[in-house]
Amino acid sequence: MLELVYIRGMYMSFILGTAQTSIDVVEIFSSSPIIYGILLFLSLASFSLCIYCLCTFRTQEIAPEDFLKNLEKPLQRKEYATLLRLCHEHSHPLAKMIKTGVNTRQRGLDMVIQSMQSEGKRSMARYWQKLSLLHDIAGIAPMFGLLGTILGMFYAFYDMNRSVESIQALFDGLGIAIGTTVLGLIVAISSMIFYALLKQRLIRILHHLEKESLNMGHKLTPIEK
Repeated sequence: MLELVYIRGMYMSFILGTAQTSIDVVEIFSSSPIIYGILLFLSLASFSLCIYCLCTFRTQEIAPEDFLKNLEKPLQRKEYATLLRLCHEHSHPLAKMIKTGVNTRQRGLDMVIQSMQSEGKRSMARYWQKLSLLHDIAGIAPMFGLLGTILGMFYAFYDMNRSVESIQALFDGLGIAIGTTVLGLIVAISSMIFYALLKQRLIRILHHLEKESLNMGHKLTPIEK
């Protein structure tokens, strides 16, 4: 019976002690301001880049339907000069691909499709570069978090001549230092989620772009020699 009372008392003291524990954000940030500042900057950069990619990774920006409709009549009439003029007025990847296809139509259908695909890869490279920044942030953030924790542990154990009170403060400092790793992992996980979602969105747009470019390539009748 006494053992049960003792165990219950220990359990209640643990619960009450945990409930009284509070996290001081200012104290945590001041423990390693440089590392936390870098991680906060990376988190803001990741979020801003995600918003920017959501606004630019759209079918209307890469392969707009209105542009394709404007090309139907000149394409049916084989007015290639008009097609080139319309393509020069736009800078999205589909316009560049069609312009390349028109300029290489003399070389046959296979060459037209191959040149359009090559131009599409060059035009889409800048989108993949923006997306790769999220992947880079996901790889860098945990390293900075681990660096902050290791530096905190190094300074904590550097002085081995400690009293009982200083040992208690030592473990409190270690708990604060581990926060850099936690924040680094949060930034990395969120960046990887953004990267995966945006990658799938960009792949769907690329499939649509490839389908439209193939249709246009077959409609561009090569000039007979």
